[in-house]
Amino acid sequence: MLPNELMAAIFLCFLSSMPSKIRNTSLFVLLQVCRRWKSVAEGCPQLWAVILINDEHCHTLPTSYVHTFLKRSADSFLSISASIRNVYGLYSVVQAGRALPPLFAEARRWQDFELTLPDIADVPNLSLECVSAPHLRRIKFDCDGQVVPFAKAVLSESLGLRELSWRSPNTAGSTIATYIHGAELVHLNLHLKFSPCICLDILNRCPLLTECHLESISFPDAPDATYPPERISLPHLNILRLDGTNVLLDIIRRVILPALKTLNMIRSVTPHWSSPLPFQLSEVKHLLSRSNCSLEHLILDGHDFQEGDLIECLPMLPNLLTLETNQESAWDANAIIDKLNQTNSDDHIDVCPRLTKIRFTGKMSARDGAFSRMIEQRWGDFAECNRVAALNSVHVEYGFSNHHNELDVKTLHRLRSQGLLARVFVQDAPDVVW
Repeated sequence: MLPNELMAAIFLCFLSSMPSKIRNTSLFVLLQVCRRWKSVAEGCPQLWAVILINDEHCHTLPTSYVHTFLKRSADSFLSISASIRNVYGLYSVVQAGRALPPLFAEARRWQDFELTLPDIADVPNLSLECVSAPHLRRIKFDCDGQVVPFAKAVLSESLGLRELSWRSPNTAGSTIATYIHGAELVHLNLHLKFSPCICLDILNRCPLLTECHLESISFPDAPDATYPPERISLPHLNILRLDGTNVLLDIIRRVILPALKTLNMIRSVTPHWSSPLPFQLSEVKHLLSRSNCSLEHLILDGHDFQEGDLIECLPMLPNLLTLETNQESAWDANAIIDKLNQTNSDDHIDVCPRLTKIRFTGKMSARDGAFSRMIEQRWGDFAECNRVAALNSVHVEYGFSNHHNELDVKTLHRLRSQGLLARVFVQDAPDVVW
């Protein structure tokens, strides 16, 4: 006969793939199946240590639901996920006001905590200032409103935090950053109102980061801002995603990232006081040079850069797998295409030989046939002859033109019929899209 602990582990594995509504009631059903399963449910507190609450079943939860789980989980560390997006419905507010305070009262047992609310102030009876979670290892917080008291309380004592995701778009990053203990952080995802100096202050306290996403870096630093005296080295950082205006370059020029595999720089929002300026991609070249990293994915989305800067970067990327660019202004891709077609003395392509995914979108223009010839040289038998990896995904979006790059469209359509995953869009010819 299997021991109760093993049966509980099997049951938990089964539950992990179930919808939350089924998961929330399954333990109560387990108590009634048979004596053996009842003994498993009653004798394994860890079964009750996972608590899920969301809109889907908020209206049907009995008031005693949370109290039952907290009681039966004994002293086990808790994994909590509460997502109440429709909090403005009166009944949801009442239910949230009943469900969340008991969970917050057990903050010292939190190990994994997720909370999603439109505004944390809408939940009644919720005390935010006295939350102490010293055993917290992972937190995902998506709320707006007066979140600083909660941030101060929950983050100040979370010395062993390994994953932090915090989304409060209307909150100044400086009010949260000071409470972050980064000594053990591995994954960091922050959406706050940032300036580069605040971002650098956070990064300087997170030496073990492997993945970092900072969003809304849109505010320039004050003239008296203080930067770290030396460049920040993050030896384990594999993935860096920066979303903001050109000021994010102040971060790029002050870091060293020897393990960087993915660099994703996005301009999703342009503040009303900030007009788009050419993006100094030369700073990326300097980053690659001093980091000596083996970059595999380069994504430039929404930033208008000088094509010559990208051309200088490409020879430094022998292991590049993905190249994605999306410029808001019209841009000429001919020089970049020619560079990707460059051959060595043996007549083999020697720039980005491992490239498997190309995405050129925005208002791109190029000589008709140039783009498709470059793609053709990296596909099928030509790829083998040129000693490069075969492309598996191509997405191109042409800007306004009179001839619609007909040869490119025709060639890419043929390659698509041969198995290439290709997508083509011509802005002034909406019928040319597939």
